[in-house]
Amino acid sequence: MAAHLGGKLNFTFDSRKDKLLPDSGVLISINASTFRGAGDNARDYGQITPLIAIDRSLNAAGTIVVSDRVGGIVSLGNPAFYQLASIMLRLSWRWSGSSPAIRQNAGIRISVWGSAFRINSLI
Repeated sequence: MAAHLGGKLNFTFDSRKDKLLPDSGVLISINASTFRGAGDNARDYGQITPLIAIDRSLNAAGTIVVSDRVGGIVSLGNPAFYQLASIMLRLSWRWSGSSPAIRQNAGIRISVWGSAFRINSLI
């Protein structure tokens, strides 16, 4: 059985006005974690997870918003397979590997009659 001891650090800068459907602002988040194996079969590893999200309104009313989000994960040390960097590419596809995982999502939100209709595109 593998047991780990460790800690996490988090830095977040958030200048978005509305957290749920922001019309402007920037979100920068960096999470770092390190784990030390406490058992005979446990491995030492760490992970760094950066994220940058930018939202910009195209009109004064804030009804048309362009957003872009870039993030990833980097595994350090000697993690087991289930502790490697992984991202969900589609509902049934999952990528895991020892190299960094990077994801990017761009989209346009159009507010129609008080609710948001999203047009997302992967670039």
